[in-house]
Amino acid sequence: MIRQLSNTKTETKLKSTGLLNIGLVLSVVGAILFIRPQRLVKALLNLFQRTIVHGWIHPCERLLRFMSLDYASTWSPQLISRLTKLKDFGWLLVTLGRVQITRLEGDEWSVTLVNDSFSKTEKELRHVLFPTPPKIQHQGRAFLWNIPKRMPHLLQESDMVICELNRHLDWKLEDVNYQFLSPPWVRMGMYVNRPIQDIIAEMGKGRRQSLVKMQKVGFSCEFSQDMENLHLFYDKMYLPYINSRHQNRAIIEPYKAKKAMFDRGGLLIIKYQGQTVAAMLGETIGNTYIVGSLAVHEDHFDLFEKGVVLAIYWFAIDWAQRNQLLYVDYGLTRAQIFDKVFWAKLLWGNKVYANYLDDHSDWLFVSQTMPEPLKVHLNEIGFITIANDDNDDKARCIIFAQDNIKKTLKIIRRVSPRVGLAEPMVVE
Repeated sequence: MIRQLSNTKTETKLKSTGLLNIGLVLSVVGAILFIRPQRLVKALLNLFQRTIVHGWIHPCERLLRFMSLDYASTWSPQLISRLTKLKDFGWLLVTLGRVQITRLEGDEWSVTLVNDSFSKTEKELRHVLFPTPPKIQHQGRAFLWNIPKRMPHLLQESDMVICELNRHLDWKLEDVNYQFLSPPWVRMGMYVNRPIQDIIAEMGKGRRQSLVKMQKVGFSCEFSQDMENLHLFYDKMYLPYINSRHQNRAIIEPYKAKKAMFDRGGLLIIKYQGQTVAAMLGETIGNTYIVGSLAVHEDHFDLFEKGVVLAIYWFAIDWAQRNQLLYVDYGLTRAQIFDKVFWAKLLWGNKVYANYLDDHSDWLFVSQTMPEPLKVHLNEIGFITIANDDNDDKARCIIFAQDNIKKTLKIIRRVSPRVGLAEPMVVE
């Protein structure tokens, strides 16, 4: 009887286990039918995007870094342009033409942004275009090729529409009163293979006076490829300096990116009274010294008044000249003539150069009836525009006609030739 009872329990257990297994199988089948296709599509899409980025875009960027960042490069401009278009088309494939639509409403005007999810356009423009934080309303996603058809409706809802437009595309919208293209970033640099007196002569008067004071302080410089200095630079200089100077507009690069440049180049360590107070990360490509980033030690922000930032810029020129280089590239700068960083580089005698490497899109500004306060605000920014015209590819500042424009226009006309920009475009 005991044996018989034992067998009965075993059979009951087996039946229960069998039912459990059947339940599990049905659950798995259900997951495959209803969940897995979504996950599978997402996984395949992610694989496609990663393949394009690592197998297509990054190789193009490595070639462009070598070919375009050396200002003395002998590579054909046509070849660089074609390679840039190839890279940009890769980004168009990665985004699959999908864009997100966001409406920003401020106190005096509203703007609709159309951008891909890989960019930081929304964060940047909401701080640039609005003096106070705007109300943000996300309006879903759409395909890029449907935006021109939706443009009249978007312009009815907002005073201005800004499309982040892949450079592989060329939109010339009809029946709109205002439209212009602006690159988010430009590169700025200077020719240094000449007497130092000639370089100083091109600087602004205030910059020359500050330079004399800085040189009396007693800063010194040394080159370093020590990993400990890289850790010090990233943790104690770069992170606190960028966050302090740019705050909500700060764009923080990961340590991995800084280490990659460090491995190709090194650090210029700035010292004051025997202490490391600042540094500049950079590398040499061909005949050009490329500045990756500069920063001041968080414990020595008080040295701003003594000209520590001037010292960093100065020693970059000195380093390039001692190594018989032709140019110094001071890196990316927002394409806004009244941006503080742009203005600082302008006073050093920097000129504007095209940015083939770091962007794949331009901003297309479109408006039908632009409010007067918005015109005033745009003039205070001074966007650099590239004419959407085959007959004119020169970069210049765009200004909107309004009252009290004479002073702003006078300043722009004075500084434009100094940075290599054409005569400003005045839009009525």
